[in-house]
Amino acid sequence: METFGRGCLYSIILIIILLFISVLVGQTINIPIYIFIPVVIVLFIYAKKVTENKGKDNKNMSNIVEEPNNQDNKF
Repeated sequence: METFGRGCLYSIILIIILLFISVLVGQTINIPIYIFIPVVIVLFIYAKKVTENKGKDNKNMSNIVEEPNNQDNKF
């Protein structure tokens, strides 16, 4: 589910960038379907890789957790 969310977020960011370019140029941007679909697929593949790397980082971080100190603090 996280991968789908990231893929949608990246797609929305791409659309916003294209909208911004369209406003700067002052014309409509037409992207053929045979270019748009592979771009969306690449975005979702990138989102999957980011999600997998995030999972690996979390597993590595679980090994770094410090053990509580068993000594009594005397004031």
